Amino acid sequence: MWHPSTAPINTPDQLPTNRWYGGPYSFEPPAQQPLANSMYAAGTNDQISYRPQTINEAAEMNQLTQRIDQVERYQFQEGLTARFNQVSTARQLRNLQTEQAKDIKILEMRITVFGLQAKLIEKENEERTRLIKIEPRTQAEKLESAMKNRSLNRIASGDVSPDFTPVQGCIRAAQMDKLAKLLRSRVYIRGAEYILEAEDAEAWASKLRKDADATESEAESPVTRGRKLAPHQKLAAQHAQVSKAPDTQIEVEVLKTPVPVPETDNVTSIGQGWQPAYIKALPCVPAIELQVIPSHEGMHYFNRSFLLTQLGGTSWSPSFYHVPEPERSLLPDRGYFILEAVHEPLGPITPGAHGSLLTPILRLPEVNNPTTPKPESMQNAPLFVKHDDGYVYYGIADRLDIERCDAVVPSHLKDFWAEQLTSTHRPKWVTEALQKHLLPQPTYTGPLPGHADEDQVNAGLSRHMTAMEAWQRDTHVKTAFLRPENILAAFSAPDTGAEMPGIRFWNMGLRCDGWDEGFYDMMVREEGIWKKNGSRDGEGERARKEEMMTMLRPRSKRPKKW
Repeated sequence: MWHPSTAPINTPDQLPTNRWYGGPYSFEPPAQQPLANSMYAAGTNDQISYRPQTINEAAEMNQLTQRIDQVERYQFQEGLTARFNQVSTARQLRNLQTEQAKDIKILEMRITVFGLQAKLIEKENEERTRLIKIEPRTQAEKLESAMKNRSLNRIASGDVSPDFTPVQGCIRAAQMDKLAKLLRSRVYIRGAEYILEAEDAEAWASKLRKDADATESEAESPVTRGRKLAPHQKLAAQHAQVSKAPDTQIEVEVLKTPVPVPETDNVTSIGQGWQPAYIKALPCVPAIELQVIPSHEGMHYFNRSFLLTQLGGTSWSPSFYHVPEPERSLLPDRGYFILEAVHEPLGPITPGAHGSLLTPILRLPEVNNPTTPKPESMQNAPLFVKHDDGYVYYGIADRLDIERCDAVVPSHLKDFWAEQLTSTHRPKWVTEALQKHLLPQPTYTGPLPGHADEDQVNAGLSRHMTAMEAWQRDTHVKTAFLRPENILAAFSAPDTGAEMPGIRFWNMGLRCDGWDEGFYDMMVREEGIWKKNGSRDGEGERARKEEMMTMLRPRSKRPKKW
């Protein structure tokens, strides 16, 4: 037994341990109570005692089992919810695909109905035209009636202008013919009235062409273009001494095997070499403008650095420089051409002559590109051609617009290409080009990997794939139902704003690098062997084989074995 005065005091690590909380019991002693009389003092009759609670193991196991059951039920419910969402999404996707298939089928049926309606209207128009009896009229009577027609007068309003040229007459004649064709296709609406107006338009168109031919034959020089002089040209014409046309020509590299062309009466100041047919058909520059062009010895040669510094701009397409409007330049919001004579065999021979630009790259104006030059910047653009160590000013260049293309490109050529572009046997790349021409391919505008989290990137990719599928479906339907009349309409349509964007003819030159006699002899010999063996149709055999393999090809895309 320890004496109270010498017994050690119970420290916290000597106190009894609480089995529920893992630590000793804590007691708060009364304030100002002597330590010897407190419950912390160990003595004979005042030992500390406690009653630990008993553990009900069955109750704890029951509680734990209930908790596990709740967790399992929650996990199962989450799985059911996820499965339901998956099934619901699949059902919605299936319904969406069904609706899209219905929409495509409805669109196809509408296109078919529209085609049948157009054919019905065409037949009705032909029958109506056949039944209408029109008294024959003389050409003079038709012209007199045409002069009283306001719409025809509006088309031919420029034929009385002093600056009216034969080219403009041909353009107005083509517009008259187009109007007459339209009126004859609408006879079922107004009957004989449209037939009479169509005859008047055709008579006036014939008169305009005859007047243009007469002007060309009676003129002292070739047909003039009627181009107005620029301010600097007018100033030069006032101070320049009128002299004879230059009798020297600048030598340029031409094709190795020139194509023989019939001799034509050209102005002596223009050395007209071989050119494409539509370039040769263009009327020459007026003689009054040709007389002010300096001779070869008196021509000034510009430095390339000077041109690029003073005119400015950037190279937008081969040989063409575009000057943006905000840029300080001598040609604000315009453009100019810089050609290398050694690389342009079809370029202008002398200043004031026509020519062609040969380039394997054709860059068309882009709708959504702010740096795209305006069509006006390519018209009346200065042209410089390099000779020796400098650049010679060749005048103002211009590209053919829609009306002049309509007047130059023959109708039978347009009909041929309209049939080719709408043929069911056209190559795949032609179909893809038409798809991109009808509707621009969508571009990805979503977040990029590394700049956003994975969920946002996946969502952006999903939206882009949906847009690509819709574009592929829509353009496929449009190209599948293209008709020759759609292509013919696109030949005359503007670049923007039309139902179908305009389609243009571009000039491409083919250069002859020589004549290989060995290749020629080999081809003659091989043709004799081919005829001796029965003149096999290899192309037809390949087509029939491909058709047979297509019929035998199952869904797995694998051809069956024989």
